[in-house]
Amino acid sequence: MKFLPSSFLTDQTASSIGGKAAQLLELTRLGMNVPKWGVIPADYTDGTISPSLLREIKFHFGAKAVLAVRSSAPEEDHQTASYAGQFESFLQVRPNGLEEAIKGVWRSRNAARVAAYKEKTNRQTDQGIAVIIQEMIPADVSGVAFSVDPVSGNQEVTVINSVFGLGEGLVSGELPADQYRYEKGAWSANLTEKYLAVIPDQEGIKTVALDPDKQAKNSLTEEELQEIRKELMIITARRGCPQDMEFCLNHGELYILQARPVTTFGSSTPDGELIIWDNSNIVESYPGLTSPLTFSFIVEMYAGVYRQLSGLFGVKDKVLNANAETFRNMLGLIQGRVYYNLKSWYKALSLFPGYAVNARFMETMMGVEEPFDLEEEEVQSKLAGYIGVGRMAIRMISSLIRLPQETVIFQMQLEEILQKYSTLDFQEMSVADILKHYRKFETELLAKWKPPMVNDFFAMIFFGVLKSMSEKLQVEDSPNLHNDLLCGSADIISTEPITRLMKIAELISQEETSKIAFESQSPKSLWQDIQNGRFPAFAPEIDSYLNSFGDRCIGELKLESIPYQDQPEALISMIQSFVKQGIRDHQDGISEQLRAEAEKKLSAALKGKWIKGRLFRWVLKVTRKLVSNRENLRFSRTQAFGMVRKMYRGIGTQLAVQNIIDHKEDVFFLRQQEIHEFAAGTAVDTDLKALIALRQAQYQAWSEQEPAARIKTYGMVNHANDFSASAIQEDLVADLDGTGCCPGKVSGTVTVVKDPSELSDLDGTILVCRSTDPGWVPLFPTAAGLLVERGSLLSHAAIVAREMGTPCIVGIKGLLSQVQTGDTVSFDGSSGKIEIISRVADSNELPSPISSSSYS
Repeated sequence: MKFLPSSFLTDQTASSIGGKAAQLLELTRLGMNVPKWGVIPADYTDGTISPSLLREIKFHFGAKAVLAVRSSAPEEDHQTASYAGQFESFLQVRPNGLEEAIKGVWRSRNAARVAAYKEKTNRQTDQGIAVIIQEMIPADVSGVAFSVDPVSGNQEVTVINSVFGLGEGLVSGELPADQYRYEKGAWSANLTEKYLAVIPDQEGIKTVALDPDKQAKNSLTEEELQEIRKELMIITARRGCPQDMEFCLNHGELYILQARPVTTFGSSTPDGELIIWDNSNIVESYPGLTSPLTFSFIVEMYAGVYRQLSGLFGVKDKVLNANAETFRNMLGLIQGRVYYNLKSWYKALSLFPGYAVNARFMETMMGVEEPFDLEEEEVQSKLAGYIGVGRMAIRMISSLIRLPQETVIFQMQLEEILQKYSTLDFQEMSVADILKHYRKFETELLAKWKPPMVNDFFAMIFFGVLKSMSEKLQVEDSPNLHNDLLCGSADIISTEPITRLMKIAELISQEETSKIAFESQSPKSLWQDIQNGRFPAFAPEIDSYLNSFGDRCIGELKLESIPYQDQPEALISMIQSFVKQGIRDHQDGISEQLRAEAEKKLSAALKGKWIKGRLFRWVLKVTRKLVSNRENLRFSRTQAFGMVRKMYRGIGTQLAVQNIIDHKEDVFFLRQQEIHEFAAGTAVDTDLKALIALRQAQYQAWSEQEPAARIKTYGMVNHANDFSASAIQEDLVADLDGTGCCPGKVSGTVTVVKDPSELSDLDGTILVCRSTDPGWVPLFPTAAGLLVERGSLLSHAAIVAREMGTPCIVGIKGLLSQVQTGDTVSFDGSSGKIEIISRVADSNELPSPISSSSYS
């Protein structure tokens, strides 16, 4: 017989049906509910697929059956090498497609990836390959269960991942999965927001939108979890080693699809260099996916800027040259997201005299959640560090004294440079000419970027000193005294857009006709009316705003982002929200009050301590100026990046006109070097359309994933490192708390915002988000308070919230996993404590349901 139904198989036939079929046979004999199946043995020698073979299969399953056709090589599902995913599998196979599917499995035996896997695992065999034919179950839910934590190797833990629909979406990594952990006798749930599902289709399988009522719902009930775990434990006990079991449910009935040994999990000594990646703070500048063009631009900027900074503070050229690789690798791109490479950052910082002293200050500025230390041999001793600090003191003092004047000069020179380039029309210029201007602009920019670098460095140092000195005062009821003392600076440019928008809204509201128009018309219609001269009373104010802040937008440091000057309707929409809510002056002197109260507490704490008082107030004065300048100089960076954006948009236009790329926006899927090399004739890849299509597909896949804020990798970063496993661990938090940035107790309803361009106002609710940048600021006045998952005390949200007197907490680990729009929470912006009062939809789901948001 050419086709063997499972009921015909014996111990004697096991040797010819391959590892996977042998595993299925064992499961069947254990009494598991395995979908109907059979196998074409590996020793089938006809060499062709005869009509009689196809008749046997159709007779066994029925003429209308829908089948899965899968490989079963002798070495598959072995305890030391599973060959998972190496051979082809075909799903939703109809009778007329059986022959081609079987041939496809046979052909995969000779695939290059299989040869590479054999070599890697040192399992060289030349035996044939059996083919499993199995009934397809139209699954409502599919998943994978592990009888061991696949990350840590903890055999006291059961881990189950599941998705709605077929399991292909889970196995391929295309769809985010719910995760359930059984530990110490209890289940915990980590739910994702599930927007898509893979389902059967006439032509095979397809990905469709998931029903809205399922998106935040548990894919498995506790009863189903218990049943799955029971079957998993039976198999594990039988085989005597940790198991990886695939399953599905249809109308509540559990099917076991396959089970194999877990061949990889946490090792105490992983191979390769350890790197820790962290985006706790940089996500504020580069939220969500960041284009290849932006990343290739900023990675060069960071390398050049921080190499300069090191030289300014006395690091010798010989040392800088020896550490060139360190500066080139200060940033990384993990699944399309920008991360700090902490090993490179700490190593760069260790070149400075006094690394052992200032490393903790850097962590505060960068918002690093957990310290990371270099190996001892990579760091100078503390004694050497203090000696080096002494030698560097003169340089630092000199730089600090000159900094105010140099900052003014820098801003004047930058304004001159930007003015010069703003007269050029990059949309009409040739690619070669644009690139010439870009290279000159880049050179001018880097040569003059010293003040922002120096200011950031001193802001890091002085903020850390102020925080330390404030904590030592132990002022009662003021755990964040240093924060309160930084309120009310009134010289931060990031708050100016709010003030000006409020002024515009007030002008609009003073005239009934314009007020009605802004409350009823679309942003596009209003912008057309403004251009046509309908609103002369405030149109000049809007033009002035666009001239001053036209480069601002959501994700303003990403070249692919569209600024207000190119999308003025977005600005009009924001003004509309101010008009509709009657927002005039949100501050009401709150930040000044916070500062005055903090000053009183400080005076009381320093009473009778003249020397300490003088020192403290000097540190405070300098810190205030540095922190304000840090935010203001960020705006200078926004303006500079805005000019780079204009240049590359011009290049995109010209490449599209010449049909080198399909659309002008496609230019952002190319790296900077690729564009320059294409123009210069040194490019290796000259089919830019094909290259862009490849990148777009890759980014589409990445858009469905959400790597962790902090990731450990070993060896080659993009090989054999599980970014999603780190993300799973990140969300297993019991309590919500973060870093209090602006005091005030708030209770109210939550609005979770992923993309601020999707709504016009918060209507007095509490803003909850992953991170913010200056493009979010116009939303702040419409919020009762701010809760931000990422960020530090020196992040944009923290600084602006202090100036506006808006209660705010940043750095809240697991925030978006714990709350959703409509929940009611209370929080204390001073202590950083948050309490969930009620959830929008209490149900009979598992404890602590969690849903992680998609990328911004």
